[in-house]
Amino acid sequence: MNIERAAMKSRLAGLKDEKKTLIVRAEVICDSLGREVNTALIPVEETDMARVSALYGDLLEIHTRISRVNVDIYKLERKLGN
Repeated sequence: MNIERAAMKSRLAGLKDEKKTLIVRAEVICDSLGREVNTALIPVEETDMARVSALYGDLLEIHTRISRVNVDIYKLERKLGN
């Protein structure tokens, strides 16, 4: 195995790990959002919209990053013949 191929495999493994971490973070945010907008627990008029907005913004950033990581994974897998 040449050095370049080994480096690509290492990069691919790192991207897959990053994706797993991002997915866990997204799931935590989704759980938090669910609690924040659960009208059985918090009446609509008492919903902390600033918190909901911040959580949604965080989720959007993570979603965008996951999409970019997926593209990078796809490109590397094609180059490696996976």
